[in-house]
Amino acid sequence: MALPLANGEKSHRWPRFLPDGRHFLVEIRKPVPGDPYPLARSTYVASLDSAEKRQILSDDTSPAYAPPGYLTFVRAKNLMAVPFDPKSLAMKGEPTAIVTNVEGLVAPGSPSFSVSENLLVVASAAGPRRLIWLDRSGREVAAVGSPGEFFNFSITPVGRTVVATVAQHPLPPDVWVFDTSAGGGGIRVTRDAVAQVSSIISPDGRRIFCSAYSRGPWDLWETTPRGGTDLKVFLESETSKTANDISPDGRYLLYREFNPGTLGDLKVVGLSGDRTPRTYIATADDETNGDFSPDGLWVAYVSDESGRREVYAASFPEPTRRIRVTSEGGAQPRWSHDGKELYYVRAGQLVAVPVARSADGLTFGQGKTLFPLPLYTQGDPGFDLITRYDVAPDGRFLALVRAGDQAPKPLTLILHWAETLKKP
Repeated sequence: MALPLANGEKSHRWPRFLPDGRHFLVEIRKPVPGDPYPLARSTYVASLDSAEKRQILSDDTSPAYAPPGYLTFVRAKNLMAVPFDPKSLAMKGEPTAIVTNVEGLVAPGSPSFSVSENLLVVASAAGPRRLIWLDRSGREVAAVGSPGEFFNFSITPVGRTVVATVAQHPLPPDVWVFDTSAGGGGIRVTRDAVAQVSSIISPDGRRIFCSAYSRGPWDLWETTPRGGTDLKVFLESETSKTANDISPDGRYLLYREFNPGTLGDLKVVGLSGDRTPRTYIATADDETNGDFSPDGLWVAYVSDESGRREVYAASFPEPTRRIRVTSEGGAQPRWSHDGKELYYVRAGQLVAVPVARSADGLTFGQGKTLFPLPLYTQGDPGFDLITRYDVAPDGRFLALVRAGDQAPKPLTLILHWAETLKKP
């Protein structure tokens, strides 16, 4: 039996069965009257046998039941546990913090932890990130803005402006613009009640597009680099969409659309006139990370059709010619601004591939590793909601890295974790 969204509910997330196999926990998100963001998160108990549900927690996320009788959830980045009776569906006491500073994904809001009767596994929060300029040898030469919760960014074709989405808790990620020639801080462009990621800027620097979450799926929204402007919907549908790139002539926006049947597909939509989207590449495999060549005649992208993520290039506007660029894995392809190289990330290394043009199309040479790229990663490194690096016209690389020199914290494993909750 389905559990439909009730009036005023935005989404149902993270359903997890209770021991009887009929009841389950589910997180439900609703807007707060007069304060639309952040969405209120509440935990409910629901059943396969009825559309009725009962709230048991407020302002918490990612509920999970753990034998021998605990309800675990996250509250303000703290992993909590409270005794819970799966028969009466009631809590028996006050919640206790087990682990602090728990990692979480800003988009879906799913903390990284897993729990069983005897074992608890938790990923610690990653901390702030930095945007840094690197030369071709990998040497850091400058920084953009101050350390913060950057989620993605892109550089204008002239290389002076960086548009990024940055989170400032408890607010969702907003669009910011940084003038790299001036240094210092950036300008916050949007102040909206929707989470924004995957921001890209048009070649003329006048329009910014991003993927934003408001009504359920991620839609494409638009704003301008001038602060104080409202974010407005550009393209919406019942499937989630991620902005990838804009063609060099400013005519098309390339985006990834998630379809349950075909996974990620690449589509394009005109930026003026008719806004009817058309499919560019759609297969039974997952396509993502689309990036236009400087002449607009090719698109580099990533597909997992071989069984792992590899970089491909296809002709544009129709993918009548398609070339596999890598054979040992690759993600996040980016073209040099003269089109003579294609870069990608493989196993933490930035690789450059020479590109030659002929009447028959493109020829890709042997890839050369340039330097280790200490990118900030969160989730699958091929996932395109988070941009890891970009290339400036002068050949420098802008990379998203962890702030500070500390290595990522390992997973925390706690054996017999429930014993720590028992009073002496």
